[in-house]
Amino acid sequence: MNNPCNDHGDTTATCTNTTGSYTCNCTIWYDFTDGGCKDIDECSEGTDTCDVNADCANTTGGYTCTCKLHYSGTGYVCTADTQTYNCSGAPANTLYYNGTSSYGYTQTWGGSAWTPPDSAAAYNASPSVNTCQYKCAANYTWSGSACINSRTQACSGLGTGALYYNNTTSYSIPQTYTDGSGWQPAATAYYGDGTPDI
Repeated sequence: MNNPCNDHGDTTATCTNTTGSYTCNCTIWYDFTDGGCKDIDECSEGTDTCDVNADCANTTGGYTCTCKLHYSGTGYVCTADTQTYNCSGAPANTLYYNGTSSYGYTQTWGGSAWTPPDSAAAYNASPSVNTCQYKCAANYTWSGSACINSRTQACSGLGTGALYYNNTTSYSIPQTYTDGSGWQPAATAYYGDGTPDI
């Protein structure tokens, strides 16, 4: 007996007899419409099992799932990518959050941007994690535009009845920090014959 489901030239449909009639069925991924087995577009119908972060592409007799940009996985399971953002642009004699002159932090793709976001180098006396904020290294001070190794230091240790160069009992001198020598010149008072040095 001829298969009435194949009357339209489709040889993949199967016929199931019912009381007084019959039903036509197709293999998985196909649907019997318009007298034949037609491919089901699972992507358009929303019956696919692709991950929410994957793109669905219909194929004849099925579909494929591909993770979107910045996601990795099988297409059925997609995980947000991560990357390391390396800080740059900090001036000399500075330290990042990690206490060194180089720092990078992990970013995770958030769907439209990396989080935490890219960070520009900027001075902050207390740098924050996951930023490119920097502070001055030990024995350097922020001048408003750079970390410098100079300061003005009040002299100490003046004896009773003695005067400094400015003929007062208080005087400050400029100092420069040098590794191995510390702050120079020393700001400790000492007696000198004749006219005190500047």
